[in-house]
Amino acid sequence: MAEENSSKGCEGLIKVFIGKATNLKNKDFTGKSDPYVTLELNDRIKFKTKTITDSLNPEWNHSALIGFHHKPKTIRISVWDLDFAKSDESLGYVEFDVEKDLKEPSEGVFTLYSATKKKKMEGRTIEIGLSIIMPEERMKMMENGTKKALLVGILYKKSDKEQNHLDGCIADAKRMKEFLKKRGYNEENIKLISDEETDPEKNASTDNIEKQMAWLVEGAKPGDTFFFYFSGHGIQTEDDDDGEEEDNFDEAIMTIGPDGKTSAIRDDTMNEVMLQNLPVGARMVSVMDCCHSGTALDLPILHRFSLEEKKKIEKSSKSGTAESGDATCEVLLLSGCTDKQLSQDAQFTDGGAGGALTSTFLETIESSPDCTIKDLMRGIKKLLIQNKFSQSPQLSSGYHPDMRSRFVM
Repeated sequence: MAEENSSKGCEGLIKVFIGKATNLKNKDFTGKSDPYVTLELNDRIKFKTKTITDSLNPEWNHSALIGFHHKPKTIRISVWDLDFAKSDESLGYVEFDVEKDLKEPSEGVFTLYSATKKKKMEGRTIEIGLSIIMPEERMKMMENGTKKALLVGILYKKSDKEQNHLDGCIADAKRMKEFLKKRGYNEENIKLISDEETDPEKNASTDNIEKQMAWLVEGAKPGDTFFFYFSGHGIQTEDDDDGEEEDNFDEAIMTIGPDGKTSAIRDDTMNEVMLQNLPVGARMVSVMDCCHSGTALDLPILHRFSLEEKKKIEKSSKSGTAESGDATCEVLLLSGCTDKQLSQDAQFTDGGAGGALTSTFLETIESSPDCTIKDLMRGIKKLLIQNKFSQSPQLSSGYHPDMRSRFVM
């Protein structure tokens, strides 16, 4: 059963910056504390910084973007001391009344309150920046924004290596184009490139794909929505950034030039070209139906999903996660499998070949157009299991989405 969604449009957004705290209370026998910060919406923790060990004057300089689907009454910033022996202890908090305190962005140095005495603790402070965009305001922004899409389908038939040849990838991209047109994308704002094209602006070479990635986000402004789709080969290549990747491999997409020579675009490059300059309020959704695609855009947060309600649904588990790096880019990536897995082919109802992720994504969202993010991922996973596919679809993000919000693209 789909979860109730309070907003017909989209989730609201909170942007938070956590800077430096001063003169925190000593909680450890070492004379220091091990502080970290959480952000709570209506008493529910939505965000957590890294822990800084042995410090009474920690400096996080951590920014995050947090989605929500129910309007919060309060936002609480709490400082905690990490304690491995017992429950973490409060080092103080600052609470904001959304209606009274956040009609305009709020930033400055705030005195912490005692969690037990509910009184200000003079001299104990924390630097905070906080702003909020309500769902209704966000919806108006998106209604006035531009929708653009870049779709890539590659068969590699010109490659002299027969094992590179694929079927159905261009058909996948064409199916996705028709789907997007039903979702409000104008044809003139959709570019489809493939290795069947001889037009330099439409071929699947590395140079042209990177050029079109830059076109996709050119002039991005708050309210705009972007969609990037790839169907083809995904590969892994040795990390070129001195240990940036936990597994020592970059994920990449395989490209092919008019001469039949293959190349690759690394996850680092895709992130830099498409995501680094997205303004707050602009949104990107990407679907990558290829092997080794779990973290193909190098996003900071990886989410886990279960079909059972009792299990924890969302989990950060990658370098640069919610606990250790900034997450300020409103991007969702749906990928066909984990970084270690292969994506498989499926048969569409019209008899054509295509990718399993593309098939299950379209089937899920067309049967439930207003589904939540969580319901979409569960629907895809359920269909893959029913059809005996072994791959595990992944969702990664550049911000902290509210999984109970409607999936918007």
